[in-house]
Amino acid sequence: MLNLAVRNCLGVLGGVFMLMGAGTLLAQVDDRDRSFLTLGGSFNTGDADPSGSGFLYWNKVDYPWESTNATIIFAGPFMEGQLVRTGVGTPTTAVGFNAGTLIYLGGLPLQYVDGQPLRDEEVRGNFFFGELFINHEIGQYTEYDIPLNLFLGYALSYSDYFASGDLRPDFVLPSDPLRQNVEFRVQFGGRKPSLRDQEALDVHFRYIYGHNSNWQTFGPLFSPYETNANYHMLIGSAGASLPIAEGHYLGAFVTGMTGWGLDRSSDFVLGGFLQRRRESTRIIGYYTSEFIVDQYALLNVSYQFPVLDWQKLAGHLYLDYAYFHENTEPNVGWRDALGVGAGVSVELPYDAALLFAYGYGVNADRVGGSGRHEFVVQTTINFW
Repeated sequence: MLNLAVRNCLGVLGGVFMLMGAGTLLAQVDDRDRSFLTLGGSFNTGDADPSGSGFLYWNKVDYPWESTNATIIFAGPFMEGQLVRTGVGTPTTAVGFNAGTLIYLGGLPLQYVDGQPLRDEEVRGNFFFGELFINHEIGQYTEYDIPLNLFLGYALSYSDYFASGDLRPDFVLPSDPLRQNVEFRVQFGGRKPSLRDQEALDVHFRYIYGHNSNWQTFGPLFSPYETNANYHMLIGSAGASLPIAEGHYLGAFVTGMTGWGLDRSSDFVLGGFLQRRRESTRIIGYYTSEFIVDQYALLNVSYQFPVLDWQKLAGHLYLDYAYFHENTEPNVGWRDALGVGAGVSVELPYDAALLFAYGYGVNADRVGGSGRHEFVVQTTINFW
């Protein structure tokens, strides 16, 4: 019924889900039985630590009861579960609840200055959340039955912050806030989880209002971060991946975000090949989550072409360009980032795929010019 596909950018990584600035990982309806495992790693030649992503996704329709869908995502210290009741009031209306936790991992985004990580300001923590939502499908449009969905959700989360081993002694830890989010989303189409380009159309817009209870000033004692109890986000994404010849796919997606009252707990992070949010954060060739921003526009272009019939070996080309406003001292102001890259992917037995990619950060700010190279490996295994 509700053909709202799970996105390929569901990377369960680091501190993003500690912050809850842009909604939970699930909070959408998947109307097909499926289970798959995704693993990925990103390695840079600079001073950034290697980054990894990995999660097991399981979705079952009409389970544990008829007209009820169950979904579980497991990624080591992170786990999220969801129950969705379909056909509530109308055949195309669904009501759902999801909840999850992230233990001893992540926290506030790690800031970089000239390619150097500020590890003495790194904060970690635990995170617990739950969300109620309703999703209504207005109808199927075009001969491809592309759905248009309206979504409304209310999320509640709690964060418990603690010091990392390198935290400077004069750093004041954040208070442990109770955060409330209200999200409204309009989505047309969606993107299926895949390492390879597939035919897809995705246009969606989200508005998020958030409120932090017990939110107090934190950061270095004599130069604390700006904090705000209330914030607003407006996020949009539009694009398509289309076949232009047999085995050739050209994709282009534009993502943009602006916000009011954002601070270090609600800003977006951009950079690197691996994903951190529901929307794209990809700037290939840069450190993962290198840029902490409160406004941005991002263009992702990809081209896939066949190389050999053996295991359907395919080549990939990537071009990413972002224009954004950084929101943390001393990196306050507008700047841009351009990344280019290439990769090769192969299909494996048991409905699996493997991708190797390389990216170059064209105008990455690095001490001595090093750290512009990113190497990525990802694999996906579909069980059913």
